[in-house]
Amino acid sequence: MKCVRLPLLSRDFLLGHVDAESLVRHHPDCKDLLIEALKFHLLPEQRGVLGTSRTRPRRCEGAGPVLFAVGGGSLFAIHGDCEAYDTRTDRWHVVASMSTRRARVGVAAVGNRLYAVGGYDGTSDLATVESYDPVTNTWQPEVSMGTRRSCLGVAALHGLLYAAGGYDGASCLNSSSHQPRGWAHVDTCPGSFRQPAIGPCPPGRPASCSSGILGSVSVTAQHGILVVP
Repeated sequence: MKCVRLPLLSRDFLLGHVDAESLVRHHPDCKDLLIEALKFHLLPEQRGVLGTSRTRPRRCEGAGPVLFAVGGGSLFAIHGDCEAYDTRTDRWHVVASMSTRRARVGVAAVGNRLYAVGGYDGTSDLATVESYDPVTNTWQPEVSMGTRRSCLGVAALHGLLYAAGGYDGASCLNSSSHQPRGWAHVDTCPGSFRQPAIGPCPPGRPASCSSGILGSVSVTAQHGILVVP
């Protein structure tokens, strides 16, 4: 049982099936593993502390990191095509193109999907979002943001997708949004986070990049770095 990655199962499956199994309920070691898995779902802000080999997806033998190049623009065109670089073979491979041409797009991975957020299609700045499934080699539309953003920073943290700053076609933005299942404007972190702040990025940042590191979202721009606990 200790070799089963219970935390990677859905909370509904854990409660509806695993917890209902009498062998699990009456065996102390199995019960502890179930509690560990439920804590992983119920306490997302503590996942850095709760992480074990059971909380990490299994990696295929010999598989290495893959770098994606998504969209972009040249002097005369905006692109929707994408490529993937295999670090093991030192080769680039063409993968499925996005449904929308996007330059100045924000990109981040959540779970086993790659998200392309906002950007510029050559005519206007975008609020649309799409995600790439490497298993099926397809892109699919996701919930759009409430604000058009290009040159934005995007980061993944605790299974959430954050979009910060950027340009909406008229002005530089200092707002932040996150996507649990739909986008929401946030001036403070969701209640599941211990720290109370994801403050507006000071001031508007037209060219920013974001990363989720050790429980924080950091936003790097032309004039400094903002770290959000």
